[in-house]
Amino acid sequence: MDPEEDEHLLYIAEWALLAPVPNKWTVHLDDDGVEFFRDVDRGISQYEHPSDELYRLLYQEKKQKQQDAPSSKAAKSRPVTRHRAARQSNAN
Repeated sequence: MDPEEDEHLLYIAEWALLAPVPNKWTVHLDDDGVEFFRDVDRGISQYEHPSDELYRLLYQEKKQKQQDAPSSKAAKSRPVTRHRAARQSNAN
């Protein structure tokens, strides 16, 4: 995520940073003081927050929709066609 280019999507990063740990996950610190997460049921540990993938997918989905949608600049600066130009000159 580019903080400048994706400024309108920064709320997703904020949600990810503030997300609580899902049920049955616990938070721990390793010997170096780095936070890690443990799934109590499955007995696995990982350094990535268990919900990070959810927010990564949400960001990718929103970004893709943005790329697929016609930009507002393109819609506003559409080329003048002969038909539209003729109507404009007749209106004057």
